[in-house]
Amino acid sequence: MDKSFGAKLRVARLAEKIALKDLAAKCGLSYSYISQVERGEASPSLAALDRLAKALGKTVWELLRDESQQESPPNGQREVNTPEDILPISKTLQGFRASNIVRKNGRRTVILPHSHVQYQMITPNLVSEMQLLIMEAEAGTNSGDQPFEHRGEECCLVLEGTVEMTVGNETFVLEKDDSVYFSSEQSHRWQNAGEGKLVLLLACTPPAY
Repeated sequence: MDKSFGAKLRVARLAEKIALKDLAAKCGLSYSYISQVERGEASPSLAALDRLAKALGKTVWELLRDESQQESPPNGQREVNTPEDILPISKTLQGFRASNIVRKNGRRTVILPHSHVQYQMITPNLVSEMQLLIMEAEAGTNSGDQPFEHRGEECCLVLEGTVEMTVGNETFVLEKDDSVYFSSEQSHRWQNAGEGKLVLLLACTPPAY
């Protein structure tokens, strides 16, 4: 099991001064399950990660990302921690900056705990009104048994492989170059329906991960 994520979750929980039983009540997961996750004895699904992150006032990305990426932002980009960085996006985009550029080898990356699913962030920070991600998932992987939902809208483009998606009551298959657009407030889940790697381009507004 991925004990490093469990340690991150515990640190984030203690930083917010939230007891395990209170976190369980806020996110709708059992006390014992969260305790197992923190000890590295259980691996949360994407839906469970989403619940945990929201209960802690964070995004999934903030909960998972490697701290070393914060200390040394890729390509000399500044971390999002200065007053001008937290201005409304309409203000930050009025003057173009080199830090708006994300090079291929400078993408921030997170890997879901104890899984073969990886996310690369295409947008340069976590405060924009839009979030672009590239998701890579090995054969046999999925988003978890339980669907999840969140505020906003989402578009998915298949760059490689085949994905089976369920949005609301509809289940459908998308292949290379197919895309789908839907309200993220509808319950949704995905699974790699092919024999090889699945690569998706995901656009979320507002940022969901």
